[in-house]
Amino acid sequence: MNDQRLRAAQALTGTIFAGFLFLHLFNQMLAARGAATYDAVQGTLRAGYQTPLVEVGLVLTPLVLHAGLAVRSMWRRRGSSAPAPTGLARVHRWSGRVLLLFFVGHVLATRLPSLLADAPPGFAGVAFTFKWVPLWFWPYYPTLALAGWFHLLYGLGTSLPQLGFKPAARLLNRRTLLSVFALGAVALLAAVWTFGHADDAVMQSKFARWYLER
Repeated sequence: MNDQRLRAAQALTGTIFAGFLFLHLFNQMLAARGAATYDAVQGTLRAGYQTPLVEVGLVLTPLVLHAGLAVRSMWRRRGSSAPAPTGLARVHRWSGRVLLLFFVGHVLATRLPSLLADAPPGFAGVAFTFKWVPLWFWPYYPTLALAGWFHLLYGLGTSLPQLGFKPAARLLNRRTLLSVFALGAVALLAAVWTFGHADDAVMQSKFARWYLER
């Protein structure tokens, strides 16, 4: 695969997965409005994206392909004399590396209890993790959420124009990108704060019991 086809494949797989990623991050933002709102929206979304055809075809397959293409791209850049990206492009590359580092563990940790014991995390499940291993999850969630949000925005700004939707290139304008990113970042950090300060009742959730009984 030459460089042009590699970039096109990355753009296509990234754009397909971006639909799920946006919905997932939007759902996380809603946690700041409380457990009822978060769980209601998540239940509605899951009814769609966790159907086997959608989950495999439009979530897992593009995610795995996009990650694999990213690794291949990094491998091909080894020893290259091409200049390294700077500014926001560099942040985009590093946010992708953060997501590569964590995405397998994140998917397994959230989906296995649901598949094996009908114990999806929900608001209580996510809140439980803060009380279970706070030294890990307090830095983990903000890092993962902000990396995902930035990678999504910058990625759409680069991939959609390659697929023919030229107006999306406006997202690469520094002021526009940072403004949209800041709005989402505030909502995501407010959600993390809400999860982390839920009451101790979350320790009794079905998701929590699945992990505590292992």
